[in-house]
Formats: sequence, structure tokens, C-alpha cells
Amino acid sequence: MPGLPWSIDIAPITLAFFLAGLYFRAECFDFHPTPLLVVLATGIFAVCHSVFSEYMDLNLRHYGQALVSTLQAATGIYLTLTIASTLKKLPTVANILAFVGRGSLFILIFHFFFQNKTARMFENLTGVSRQASYLVAFLPGVVGPLFIMEIVKRVPWLALLLLPNRKNRARNGEVQEIAA
Repeated sequence: MPGLPWSIDIAPITLAFFLAGLYFRAECFDFHPTPLLVVLATGIFAVCHSVFSEYMDLNLRHYGQALVSTLQAATGIYLTLTIASTLKKLPTVANILAFVGRGSLFILIFHFFFQNKTARMFENLTGVSRQASYLVAFLPGVVGPLFIMEIVKRVPWLALLLLPNRKNRARNGEVQEIAA
């Protein structure tokens, strides 16, 4: 893998994205899509992806052409926020997605194990393509880590190790609230 220890080499670009997220936090929480901007973002997103073969993969330290990659990212974020604002109006879907969001760190850490094992097993059993087997493996890649999260919540010593400290202490009754 390319890169310096602790991914310090991609710190400037990731810091820029984190700071942009912090700056636009209020707008994201109170997001209301504009139909004209949705159409415009969809068009720009589609043109950028079909005309240019640029992509961004910070894990591989590849950013592509700066203007195109950034434009793709910005329009993709706008479209994602549009979809999210639409889905939050459906209570059942919103609750499921909120649960998945609360487990996102566990999904980030454990998805590869479940997804890779499921995809390989499905590919070997059925003979379908690798892409098709990974589509099937998407669900276990999300559900498996969420199952681990639920187990961790119920085992106090695992919760102490794997869940945020403030939550652990409050749940165990040791510290109710930290005074400001």
C-alpha cells in the first residue's frame, strides 16, 4: 500500500473535506433540495462520469484530474443529500437508515470480512461473475457488522473496549454527565 504511516500523506485532502463538512454542517442538517439544482447536479454528474474517466480513490492515493474529480464529488454529495432528504420523510426507512448510521463504524471495520467471505462462497457455489457475487454480498457486509455491534452493546467488557467512552460510562452509571 502506498502512503506514509497513519495515512499522513492524505491528511491535507481529507482535512479539506472534513473542514468543508464542518462548514456546511448546518446546511446539511437543514437540507431542502431545489428541483433545478437536482436536475443540474444530475446532468453534471452524468456528463462527468460518462465523458471523463476520472475517479477519486484516496485509499490508493489517486485523486484524478482535480476539477473533474471535485465536481463529481460535489454533485454526488448534492444528489446523496437529495436522496437522504427524501428518504427521511418515510419513518420506517428513516429508522432503518438511522440504525445503520449508528453502526457505521462497525460496518467500516468489519464489512470486508463478511462481504469477502459471502462473495467468494456465492461465486464458488453459483459460478456467477465476481461483480454479481459482490452485489449479493452487500447485505451481509452491512448486516454482519450490525450484528456484531448488537453483541458488543450487550457484553460490558466488549462495550468498554469498542464503544465510545462517554456512552459506556453513562450506561454503567459511573459518570452521568461531565460538567462543562
